[in-house]
Amino acid sequence: FFFVVTMDNPQVAAPKQDVPKETPNPDAATQATSPRHTIHPESIGSGRFVRPRMQKSSSSSSLHDCMEVQNEFDRMALAAIRVVPGSSHPTLSRGIADHLGLSLTKCICEKFSNTECRVEILENVRKRNVFIVQTGGATSRGTINDHLMELLILVDACRRSHSTSITVIMPCYPYARQDKKDRPRAPISGRLVANMLEAAGVTRLMVMDLHAAQIQGFFQHSGGQLVC
Repeated sequence: FFFVVTMDNPQVAAPKQDVPKETPNPDAATQATSPRHTIHPESIGSGRFVRPRMQKSSSSSSLHDCMEVQNEFDRMALAAIRVVPGSSHPTLSRGIADHLGLSLTKCICEKFSNTECRVEILENVRKRNVFIVQTGGATSRGTINDHLMELLILVDACRRSHSTSITVIMPCYPYARQDKKDRPRAPISGRLVANMLEAAGVTRLMVMDLHAAQIQGFFQHSGGQLVC
């Protein structure tokens, strides 16, 4: 119950009137209690968010909350990534890191006077998702065997540093042509390389244009092929 004062005579109050009670709107309560989210300026125009032109309903608010959670999850996933460059293809390593907006993990890849490989990772990779970029082909920086042995030592160093996962990005898979026993007493060197990588601690391998699709079956764990 309430009093209504007329505008003609503000001194006289109108008699009491019964006013029906309004039914509460659950959508309005949801909008009133839902938290406000701030869209950062750098996220606008990135294709993920669209500036609203009208008042959001409860469904659009829930969708916006899910997008905020997904965006936060993406930032946390990127923060847990470490890109470790091998000595075979530093340009590719820098390109991948620049595309992700990350910096390369500092490490030392050199040789002793007796041509043994020496590897040392200078940053913390504990509980991180490590991506090692190392090609299996011969370059001006070393032979196929040099790059393969350096890769195995890098993987072992990350594994002993308690990395969460170790993914090897290897555009050229070494010994891919020796993928079958085509004559008596011949080795299957492609399978041997797969066994060495898995024994060293590789979680996932990414290669490009394998010599034969059957090489994917050499790995017991996940292995992906990118076809150009």
